[in-house]
Amino acid sequence: MVRWLQENIAIAQNHYTDVHVQIRKNLGSTSFLYQETTPRIGHQLDNLCELVKRKKAKIATISKFVSMKESTRTLLILASLFICFFLPPITEFPFTQQETTLVMRDVFIQTSAAYLWLSPSIHIVTVILLVATYLYGTRMGRILDAYFGFLFLFIAFSNHIATTEKYGLVIITGNLIPIFIVSLFWILEVFRPENEYVFRRLPAWRYWVVPLAVLAFWSPINPDLSPNTSPLMLLTSSFGVMYCPTTPFIVAILTLLYPKVNTILLKVTSFVGLFIGIFNIMSYFLMPGYTL
Repeated sequence: MVRWLQENIAIAQNHYTDVHVQIRKNLGSTSFLYQETTPRIGHQLDNLCELVKRKKAKIATISKFVSMKESTRTLLILASLFICFFLPPITEFPFTQQETTLVMRDVFIQTSAAYLWLSPSIHIVTVILLVATYLYGTRMGRILDAYFGFLFLFIAFSNHIATTEKYGLVIITGNLIPIFIVSLFWILEVFRPENEYVFRRLPAWRYWVVPLAVLAFWSPINPDLSPNTSPLMLLTSSFGVMYCPTTPFIVAILTLLYPKVNTILLKVTSFVGLFIGIFNIMSYFLMPGYTL
């Protein structure tokens, strides 16, 4: 909605600029005639030029306000997501603050491999949708947006809710809520589309993200973080069922399409991915037995 408004403001601004230039040009070439024969017409044209100037200034002010409003809204969204990361886990049995990392470790150990049986189907569907989007462009865009939204929604709940032996039912709210919010932004994109899935006619240098997307899709590591470079991982890796390999793949696609994307969606998805990625790197050293 904001980008649509900005585009229309730019069109209107250019229109007023063209009108202003044309009026001045015509007035300059006929000013002597108007002053000698019809001074009232010349006066009216002067008034019209002043009106165009005022409209142009007003449009510029509105454009600036829209840009500021979007930046402020984005900042508030990111700040809210940042606060959500510090929400404590919800457990069936009580735990001390010092046990927080152990609670999270026990959940991730269980959920890291629980849904790998879905991986082949998710990999195949992803490839089919990407090929269809490449061929048909924005006509498939909403379906791809809905699919990515579903993946984030699935990951939010499947990766962060588990029943552990020591703590009972556990919900890692600090991860679940931010990822759930990301899924809502993707679902909103389905109804208010801004992503333009046009992969053709892009400069060659824009494809630098493709190897990174393939690497995330392949994700050549086992749930216990041991390497596994088997080509079969292109079908059976944790992409689509775990957050860490899924997010870089999706962000890579948006980066490839930039700037013709929903910028707020890109920022929200990237911000949550960056924060969880940093946490996972730190947790690998702080929590023995931790899995991605």
